[in-house]
Amino acid sequence: MSTTYQDKSGDAFAQDELYGKLQRIRGQASSKLANQKQYALILSAVEESLDEDKTERTATAYFVSFLSLLDQAFNETAVVNKDLASTTIYFLDLVAPYVSHALLRAKFTPILTKLSPVFTSPEVDAPLLRSSIGILEILLIVQDTQAWNNSSVGASPRRGLMGLLAFTVDPRPKVRKRAHEAITNILSNPPAGPSLEFAASTLCAESALQSVAQLLQETKNKPKKQVQPQQQGADSHNAKLIHSLQLVKAITTANGWPMSKLEALCEMLLSISRTTEQYLVIAAFDVFESIFKGISAQEDGPKLLVILDSIFDLKPSVNDQHLVPAWLAVIAQATQSYAEIEPRDAFLKLPKIFKVVVQFLDSESSTIHVSATQCLVALCSTAIMPENLLLPTDAESQARFEESEAVLAELATIVFGLLNVKYQSSWKEVMSVLEALFENLRWRADPHLINCLKVVGTLRSDESLAEGRQETDTVIGAAIRNIGPERVLELFPLNLTSNNNKQPGRAWLLPLLRDNVQFANLKFFSSDMVRLAGQLEAEIASVGDKGKLTQAMAMKIKIFETLIDQIWSTLPKFCDLPFGLQEGFDNEFAELLINVLYKYVEFRPYICQGMKLLVESNKELAEGKLDEDILLIQRIGKETGHSNLDYLSKFAPNLLSGLFNVFSKTPSEGRGYILECITAYLSITSKTDLENTFNKVATVLHSSLQEEAQAKAAAAESKKKPARDELPPTSTTMMDLIIPMVTYLPQSSHNALLSIFATLSNESADALLQKKACRVISKLSESEAGKETIINNLGDIEQVFLKISDKVTASARGARLQALSKIVSILPSDHFYFIPSILSEAVLCTKDINEKTREAAFNLIVQMGNAMKQGGVIDHSKVPGMEAAEGVAPVQATLEEYFTMVSAGLAGSTPHMISATITALSRALFEFRAEIQMSMLQELASTVELFLTSNNREIVKSTLGFVKITATIMPEDVVKPSLKSLIANLLVWSHEHNSHFKSKVKHIIERLIRRFGFQVIEENFPESDLKLLTNIRKSRERSRRNKKLEEEETAAPGTATENLRNRKHKAAAAKAASADDKFDNEFDRAIYGSSSEDSDSEDEESGNKRGNNRPNNNNNNNTNNRGNKYIVEGDEPLDLLDQQTLAHITSTKPQTRQQNQQHRGRAAANHFKKDAQGRLIITDPEAGQGGPSAEEQDPLAKLTSGIDAYVEAIKNGPVRGQRNKLKFRKSKGDDDVEMEDDGEQSRPGKKLGFKGKNSGRDNRGFKGGKKDFKQNKRRFYN
Repeated sequence: MSTTYQDKSGDAFAQDELYGKLQRIRGQASSKLANQKQYALILSAVEESLDEDKTERTATAYFVSFLSLLDQAFNETAVVNKDLASTTIYFLDLVAPYVSHALLRAKFTPILTKLSPVFTSPEVDAPLLRSSIGILEILLIVQDTQAWNNSSVGASPRRGLMGLLAFTVDPRPKVRKRAHEAITNILSNPPAGPSLEFAASTLCAESALQSVAQLLQETKNKPKKQVQPQQQGADSHNAKLIHSLQLVKAITTANGWPMSKLEALCEMLLSISRTTEQYLVIAAFDVFESIFKGISAQEDGPKLLVILDSIFDLKPSVNDQHLVPAWLAVIAQATQSYAEIEPRDAFLKLPKIFKVVVQFLDSESSTIHVSATQCLVALCSTAIMPENLLLPTDAESQARFEESEAVLAELATIVFGLLNVKYQSSWKEVMSVLEALFENLRWRADPHLINCLKVVGTLRSDESLAEGRQETDTVIGAAIRNIGPERVLELFPLNLTSNNNKQPGRAWLLPLLRDNVQFANLKFFSSDMVRLAGQLEAEIASVGDKGKLTQAMAMKIKIFETLIDQIWSTLPKFCDLPFGLQEGFDNEFAELLINVLYKYVEFRPYICQGMKLLVESNKELAEGKLDEDILLIQRIGKETGHSNLDYLSKFAPNLLSGLFNVFSKTPSEGRGYILECITAYLSITSKTDLENTFNKVATVLHSSLQEEAQAKAAAAESKKKPARDELPPTSTTMMDLIIPMVTYLPQSSHNALLSIFATLSNESADALLQKKACRVISKLSESEAGKETIINNLGDIEQVFLKISDKVTASARGARLQALSKIVSILPSDHFYFIPSILSEAVLCTKDINEKTREAAFNLIVQMGNAMKQGGVIDHSKVPGMEAAEGVAPVQATLEEYFTMVSAGLAGSTPHMISATITALSRALFEFRAEIQMSMLQELASTVELFLTSNNREIVKSTLGFVKITATIMPEDVVKPSLKSLIANLLVWSHEHNSHFKSKVKHIIERLIRRFGFQVIEENFPESDLKLLTNIRKSRERSRRNKKLEEEETAAPGTATENLRNRKHKAAAAKAASADDKFDNEFDRAIYGSSSEDSDSEDEESGNKRGNNRPNNNNNNNTNNRGNKYIVEGDEPLDLLDQQTLAHITSTKPQTRQQNQQHRGRAAANHFKKDAQGRLIITDPEAGQGGPSAEEQDPLAKLTSGIDAYVEAIKNGPVRGQRNKLKFRKSKGDDDVEMEDDGEQSRPGKKLGFKGKNSGRDNRGFKGGKKDFKQNKRRFYN
């Protein structure tokens, strides 16, 4: 065995990696964490010492320097300076992997001696211990075979490894995990030597076995009352046993377990599996899984056989529900690993394994049935490799074929026996095994599984056995996929016509055929299935000829029509890479398909999809995308794909002609699948036929344009609105056909395409035609010949685009911008004058109302920047509008010049232009942020940020997006000096709620805080707006506290607390994933993205505002109880089906009758009279005035219902009198009181009978007073 651990001392990339790690530590000199600052200070001191000695900063120099510090941190027996020791060992662990192995071997004894106090003292801190384990790991990895064979008592690798093994069961999780990782790394990198077994592997295996055996013995000796399975924590007995099993897993993960101890390991793991501790069982089978994953080499095959034999010898009882599932899972995993190493041997042993596993299907437990089925399915999937199913090609392969046939026959016999009545209780599970066998044997399942299929078909046809139909349908579907529909229908005929009345009908097979046919014989469909559809058509015709149809006849016709539809629905699957294409797809069948397309609209999707699949599936075969399926390639042949495509190309012209006719007579919404079929056949049509087809379509387009123009002129003269047709205009239809041709047309037809583009662009005002004309250019640029044509005619194309810029309709802008992007991507350097010519249009379109147009504009801006980045010359004299300008010299094309050109829009005359320019600058800056000069970036940022002082909201909205980007991408030393002015300008809009300005400003402030720290932002924050900063700080602190509380929650695995926490983590991850999917690109995320803290804090703030508008007796956030709902119950139960139920549901917690009485008593005690303006009227008892009566304390107490209260309020309410004055009805002993509208006071002591604008707080008693009406029932009216 040879070592895989490489010496990195001479590796330049490894040294760069080390320097990068040290550079990150140097940056922690100003850290607020003491340990990080300590690391940076020690590193700085060491580097100063190296510089003074004029020593190069190499990994060796660092290692020697830190090694010298060990003498200051340690003495012979203890740690002298804990902080210095932690820092020094941390750096030794960091630097050691980059030091030469010879130096590490030489320093092994001194370092191990120095670290002995760390490994022997129980009070050592975990960070120091983890770093010590790391340096010990490196030292042990680099030792040679001679050192490992040294059994001296002093410092040796064996002694160091024993010390390391002691920490593999440490109660501290991080220390234990680090020790396990070290063991795995050491055993994964054995020294070079002739021995097949590593000395450290034996040592680790013995230690782990001894530890586990001792703990198991203690478990057996402990009385049952003392064994507490629920006991949790690191110090429990079960926890120690799990830690020991994790050590075993660490050893087996490195494939370091000695073969001589495999049997003992298997016995130990299976004995653990018999315990009732589920965590121990899981840990034991995790070890099995790691064993199988670690075995991957050919020489490990004998080791795996030993494990398999040991596991089979420990077969549990058939009814042992606890052990059988785990044992079967181990069998499946072991077989999978063995099949990966020895696929042929695993396949030959499969019947033997099957015989053992199928015994568990006779168990009384359904759980065991499921486990046995899963094991059998896994065996079929992993042990039946395609290589074992290939047909013979020579004498040697003939022998293998016969051997495989014997294995398959034995497997079929075993599975056929499972369909016996003895296993009837597990027939559903047996169906899963049959499905797996069909899927893995493919067409080799015929004839071996035919008898099984006959039984399953009989069960499916039996109407009395309806319970397992889903399972039987699954098996029959698998048979259709793998042995073919022809063979299945031979066994189970459909019997759908009247000639088969005596035979059972099997119409249920048609949906199975539709969903499962693949790689079938196309001749079978074109002959048998089409003939069956014709017979059903004749049945319909015969029923319809019998005069007046009865209900039974109509039902029969409907059934036959449904059957015909189902037959044609199977066509797409029959066309998915079929066998015998050239025999099945002849002239007669092609004519039939075209005729059906014309006659039956409902069958068009099936036929178009099938015809398209014929081309696409053979293309995949010809391009080699199916080469991995060796069984399919052997059966159908790779060259068949090319010959099939050549054969179909002969039918292409006639098929296209028929498809064109059908396409032209189909409404727009039903053309998609027809156009996809047309595109497929255009791709295989010969160039001559394609050119002829294009010429015919172009001729029709030309004539249709003239006819439409004449019709439009005639309609204009007659002033009559033309009748609206359901079909699109012929010109639009022809363009729909021309666009897919563009990619495949020969270069000789490109001039005609450009002529069509120019004609439609210049003369047509139809938005659809303008859009399709631009798509011609976009499609033309997708091929190399098309790009060449565009470059050759670039000047004319540019002139057309510039000439029609004012005529383009809004809906055609997106297609126009996409075409411009294609042109700019291939623009030669001598045509760069075209970029400033279209720049203003692209900038303005970034504010277009259509989303696709905006995306196309952003893409065009990026494409223009990429073109300018390549370099070239911009001749401004060729830009439209600047031809006559004097003194305009050509300029070099650079990114800086591009940004200057875009920035010119900032001087625009309209706010819309300025806003669009800022948006375009934001996109360009985000794309090219790493490539423009810093001075340019700083000048651009300072200029745009001035627009924050604008009074136009449109401009400010774009500026906020720009600032959001610059605040995160610009270097700190550039942003920091202008922080004060930036924050001041931002906070001007922090009080605006329109357009979400407040939330946007708040999010930018939070980004600045995350980047510069709270203290720096607070120093530059205006004092008048510190309330916003305080809100952000509290939100962040609250978020940290909540996160800390979640982390501090300690719960054992499987408890409700941990399950809840796991659900929270999964929900948070799902929320983050959905947030990631929300944006299409990084630019949208940067502009529109926000953190969860933003929404939380914003919701809280809005919730507080809402809470301030209504009484709240507690300090809790009102938003927390927003979802609470209460049912107000009366004497009768609440009927949830009643329409008045909503009136009994409230968001306020209802009070009991006693609480209502107490509430009214308190209200009456604190009741004062008010005048008309709401001022309190306090009576003086000493002046001889008596207290208020009971009726005055509660004027509504005498009322009996809400309706009565309403009537009483109307009676006592004010009315309009003469001169529009308010007049109150007099009560007993009072005169009428008149009141002016401007609020003239009523008589003192008079309580108004209505709730007005200035009514006092006591008027809310009206709501409380109704609580006792109608036996404590409430009504709520919206």
